[in-house]
Amino acid sequence: MRTQDLYNARIIAEMNKYDVVIANILLYPLLDLAEAIVSYAKPGALVGISGIISEQVPCVVEHYSQFLEDITVSKMDDWACIRGTKERNQA
Repeated sequence: MRTQDLYNARIIAEMNKYDVVIANILLYPLLDLAEAIVSYAKPGALVGISGIISEQVPCVVEHYSQFLEDITVSKMDDWACIRGTKERNQA
């Protein structure tokens, strides 16, 4: 098992990659941890990003587009959820 300390929260993760990875945190941690979040996903896996307000969507989509493809956005009131697929050529 591997242990990481991300924003003072201890996360223990197996070395395996996952079919679905979901992150529901605030904007700046989502941006700062983008590569780490996506690294837990298998190539071709679904990655869901939430905890952001609608006006932050363009920034998050632009940032995550370097890691994800087929990005879609769902909105409910002022909140948004971004979904994408980890690029198949990424480890």
